[in-house]
Amino acid sequence: MTSISGGPGIIATSGTDSCYQTGIMRWNSSMQRKEVMSESNGWIPMNEGFSHVMLDANSSVAIQWVQLKMAEERELAELCAKHPGLLDVKEKYEIMLALVREHKSSDK
Repeated sequence: MTSISGGPGIIATSGTDSCYQTGIMRWNSSMQRKEVMSESNGWIPMNEGFSHVMLDANSSVAIQWVQLKMAEERELAELCAKHPGLLDVKEKYEIMLALVREHKSSDK
């Protein structure tokens, strides 16, 4: 991979270690990495590129909010299933909310 780029809500960084190493090289299959023979330290890992991808702060907050809202909706659905009166009030609330929103949009 030569480069990586982020997008909306995504932070991406990439690069390589600046130290170049020369010498006898091998593939260490148990560690799944390239290594080079050092005169004093034996086999050492070769410096390779790296990439980091993560969400920005706003995206992380949004995901946490969505997870919270999903849990709240799940709990409300369970409560409505157990308590028909709560379901009735919830349905009336949703109707009233829709009417208020419709009235608000017609005032513009």
